[in-house]
Parts: sequence; structure tokens; C-alpha cells
Amino acid sequence: MNEIDKKKLNRKELEKLYKLKKEQKLRDARNNFYTYCRIKDHKFYKKNRPYLKTLCDTLQALYEGKLINPKTGRPYRKLAINIPPRHGKTKTLGLFNSWVLGKNNENRIIAVSYNELLSSRFSQQTKDIISEQKLNPEKTIYSEVFSDTKIRYGDSTKKLWSLEAQFFNYLATSPDATVTGIGCNIGVIDDLIKNGLEAQNETILNQHWHWYIDTFLARLEAGAIQIVVMTRWSINDFCGKLSQSQPDQWYVLEFPIYDEKTGSMLCEEIKTKEEFFEHKDLAMQTQTSFSIFMANYQQKPFSVSGNLYKNIKTYDKLPYEFDEIIAYTDTADKGEDNLCMHIAGITSEYFESKLIKKAYTLYVYYTDEGMTITQPKTAELLYKYKVNRCLIESNNGGEGFEREVRRLLNETPEYSDHYCATETFHQSKNKEARIKSNAVYVVNNIYYPITWKSDYPKYAEEICTFPERGKPTHDDGADATTGLAEMMQEEVVSFAGWTRR
Repeated sequence: MNEIDKKKLNRKELEKLYKLKKEQKLRDARNNFYTYCRIKDHKFYKKNRPYLKTLCDTLQALYEGKLINPKTGRPYRKLAINIPPRHGKTKTLGLFNSWVLGKNNENRIIAVSYNELLSSRFSQQTKDIISEQKLNPEKTIYSEVFSDTKIRYGDSTKKLWSLEAQFFNYLATSPDATVTGIGCNIGVIDDLIKNGLEAQNETILNQHWHWYIDTFLARLEAGAIQIVVMTRWSINDFCGKLSQSQPDQWYVLEFPIYDEKTGSMLCEEIKTKEEFFEHKDLAMQTQTSFSIFMANYQQKPFSVSGNLYKNIKTYDKLPYEFDEIIAYTDTADKGEDNLCMHIAGITSEYFESKLIKKAYTLYVYYTDEGMTITQPKTAELLYKYKVNRCLIESNNGGEGFEREVRRLLNETPEYSDHYCATETFHQSKNKEARIKSNAVYVVNNIYYPITWKSDYPKYAEEICTFPERGKPTHDDGADATTGLAEMMQEEVVSFAGWTRR
């Protein structure tokens, strides 16, 4: 065999190998939704964006009945996905719709968006994927993956169309449109809320809910799966109502844009950490904007009825002297709780024969660190700010915490020139009732430095988004500040003695 024959053979072998690899790639795309997304747009579905693989794998597990509810042992049929803007939710849903139609030409999808225009665009996206023509020899098109799936000839409408040999496969609609005479086994709802104004409009939120109960559910066939994809807004938005009414039936997949534990972004290429904090700082200038920001990007929805602490007072200059300096400490009860100690200087004055007390925040210690760090830090802060008396909740380890803080104050030579009273008590009152009943007093009588939001960002985040109604994500800061207000009103405990060193 001459050299020319060998080259021909090698070329044939290479072509055969290339063909085998491509067939394997196409087979993988038919069986794995994430692989399919990678084939369709590898520049977006990058391997350094692991959240997209999690999203794709969860959607596939739902479709295949492999997303198991641990409480029932049966597959979930309902999936709620909360993801920040611009992170690929609509793009992934469009690809998912085309993938499941390729898997089974008899699948029937009803896809709902905010209005007719958006739902039509969403529909056209799926339709364009299926109808794509081969223009670039290097690009894999849909018909190469699913050769038997084609749009029925003559189905040119964006809202309602079918595949070959099928009566109906896809309907694009909105809550304002009529959905009659058509059923589906896959129901998709993509972002029903347009903006922050709608997110705070209880009438609109209730309309969405009644449409879902009265219209959408009636279109679902037995065993149908439901997918709701939303940027979060209020605790009473559509996802909020679903989780409240059917908490054990929905699998909720949340993607905060910023991981507070690791300090990493969901995707630096879409929104950098610097951009995130710049946006956050701007949003913190107004309480409403900050609430929307935290809901949209961190999946921490706000209360439609508003936040509990409105018009928080600030100061740019401290009084010349204080009657006393006090601190209230709420130790971390559980693994996800934070320790919060609120230190403030107290002034008193009479107005119309009534004693009025004001508190000027000197420091807020808000942390999730362990006691080996928080105990010496607490003692250090009590000395640094010359606190006269400090009250520490004894619930869940508070007594031991107070004993160690007192020991450090007693035995540390640098602290010997100041006297501070520390005492514990068991908080038996209902936390929620305490916080809400003292909210007006807090707003009217506790002042913060004008830079408090940047000085104490985690604490400020909790206070600025604390809902007037509904359950907050964290209440440690509100609890400690409420305790401070109670101390000002002398409703908690009278100190029996002073701890001297």
C-alpha cells in the first residue's frame, strides 16, 4: 500500500470517528437536557456557570419524575424557580419546551407570561428553535437532534401551533386572555409581575391568584407538571401564595445572586460583585428600592403592606452627654441565627410634664460567628463604649454567654477602670408581638448615625426589609433593638446589682 492510499484510509477513519463522535453527542443531547443546552448555545451555557446545570438538571428531573419529595416519597409535579434578572430563565425555558417536544411529540404545553406580547415572543422562541435551518456547517440544529419533530405545515401563528400529525402542542397566553377548550400536560408560568408598582398592588396580586385557581388549573390534565419561574417581589406575590397554600407540594429552587457565606456571585460575567454592591448602595438610599432589590436579587421578598420600620431617624452629631449607656444582647439561638447587640447612649427630657427618652445608636454588633469570638468581642465593646448596663437574653445558652463576658470584664486588666452591670433574663414574651408592638417606639425614639446602613450592612438589611406582615428571613436585629426599646421603657427587668471589677 502506497503513501497516498494510507492518507486516504486515515482520512476515512477520521471522518468515521468524527461521525461517531457527533452521533454520540446528538444521542447525549436527546437524553440530557443540559447537554442539549450546551449544544444549542455553548457560549451561554458555560461550564463555569454551574447554576445553569443545576437549573437544567432540576427541570429534567421534574419532567422524568425523578425529583422526589422526601415527605411523600413520590415525584414532585410542581417546581418554582426563583432566579435574578438576566440569568437565563426565559432562554432556558424556551429550550426546555423544545426539548420536551422532541422527547415526545404528544406533549402539550400552555405557557403563560405577563401579557400577550411576551407570551407570543416566548412561543416564537420555541418555534424558531424547532424550525431552525442549517446555515452554519459547524452549528448543530434542532432537526439533527430530534429529526422526527417538525412544525405542522401551515401553522404560522405565534400563539397556537402544532407539530406534524398533532392537533395541538403549544399555546401562548396571559392571565388577561381566554383559555378554553385546550388542556395540557406541561403548564409553564413565566414572570407574571411587570414591575415594583404591581408587586405592591394587592388587587393585582389577588387577580393573579384567582386566575390561577379559576382558569389555569382547569387546563391541567391528570398528572400534569407545573413550572413557575419568577423574579421574586413580595411575600404575597404568586410564588409566595403558592408556597403558603401548598408548602409541601412545591419544589423551590432559589438562586440568590450573591452568596453571603462564600462572598461569591452567581455569575460574575453577568453581574460582578462590584456592580452588585454599587447597585445595593444606591438601593439603600430608599427603603422601597432596597426592598425590591433584595427581593429581585437575593430572593428575600418584601411585605406588600410595607416594612415595619418606616422613616428611621438619624443623627449627624451626638449629644454632649448621656444619662447612661445601655446595651441589649440577643445571642444566637440556632445555627442560622445571628448574635445582635445594640449599644446606645440615652438622653432624657421633659415635654409637657412627660419624660421623653431618646437613644443614640453607638454600635450594632451583628454576626453569625461562634461564641469563642463573640464573647471576647462583646466584652471588648462593652468596655470600649463605656456601657453602664447590659441585658443578655438567657434563652438557649445566654446564661453561659453572660457568665463568660462577665468573667472577661472582671479579669482583663485593661477593663479595670470601668464598671458595667451585666444581667440575664429569660424572655418569655412572644417575639413577634414584642417586635411589632414596639416598632413605633423604636422609630420615634431610637436614632442611628447617618452612615448606619454602610456601617452595619447586615443589620440594616434586616431592619430595612422587616415585613409589617408575614415572617421575616431573620429577626435577630429587630429582637435586640426591641429589647433596647423595652429597657428604655423599663419594661424588662430592674437590675439587682452592679458587676464591679
